[in-house]
Amino acid sequence: MMSTSGEYRIIPLEKLRVSPFNVRSRLIQANVKRLAENISEVGLLEPLVVAPSSEPGVYEVVVGRHRLEALKLLRSEEPELFQRMFKDGIPCIVKKLSPSEAIMISLTENLQRGDLTREEVGMAVQRLVTEYRVPIEEIVKQVRVEMKILEEALEAVRLIREIGATLSRPGRPPKKRRRKAVPRIAVRAAMRLSEELMEKGLTAEKAEEVKNKLLKAAAEAGLSGKEIEIVTRKAEEELSRNKIPDIDALVKSIRAHEKMERIVLLDKKVMDAVSTLAEQKGRSFDEMLEEVVRQGLKNYGIKV
Repeated sequence: MMSTSGEYRIIPLEKLRVSPFNVRSRLIQANVKRLAENISEVGLLEPLVVAPSSEPGVYEVVVGRHRLEALKLLRSEEPELFQRMFKDGIPCIVKKLSPSEAIMISLTENLQRGDLTREEVGMAVQRLVTEYRVPIEEIVKQVRVEMKILEEALEAVRLIREIGATLSRPGRPPKKRRRKAVPRIAVRAAMRLSEELMEKGLTAEKAEEVKNKLLKAAAEAGLSGKEIEIVTRKAEEELSRNKIPDIDALVKSIRAHEKMERIVLLDKKVMDAVSTLAEQKGRSFDEMLEEVVRQGLKNYGIKV
């Protein structure tokens, strides 16, 4: 049974840290910034929910990680205002929670806010089921969410782990593995793109859909590291124009022009010149280098 009692207490910011049982694994910096601005205008409307740490005088934030980071940002950017507003400390509700209770309350609160990814939900549910032997039926009852949602979240975690188990080195995977291996760069790019989508205001579900399309494309199309970089960059360009990236179309466009990766050594002066030219023309280094090479070949009478 989840503990419901709690004590209101004012705690210095330096005595607060993120709980290892807080289910939120990633922060949306744009949300942190907006929250800091909101706190500076109207104050902290909801106290943080914390649990005593094993370290004396220190408390772990179970609910309110974005608020914690916003408070840190406010202290950093507007120290005088922060001091006036929170000279005695941060309003908190202190609860004595077991690990499973802490995970459960964090999961419940964040699900109600609607901005957890399926992976975050799945990881929390998996911990409850495997580490603390909480029946999934009990989680459904406590969290008040449909069983289907938790099952889909667990499936998302399973797929991510399967992808992680088949990670390849950067570069084009061998032909026999092209439909299975996913370069690490694809996982990093997909996560970054998902966060940028959420910062633009998209739902966690829509952001995950785009992320999963990129991961799937990397596996099925056998994209090289550079190709993934190009797809991600073009997706970010579309996002900057407030357009939801069409990953399938971007991959198709890239694959229409077969690319090869090859490690080459170039004189530093040549590298610097290409970098400067790329910056001037608003192009990537790879695009600019290819253009320079094509022009050079043309001067030699070689048409490509």
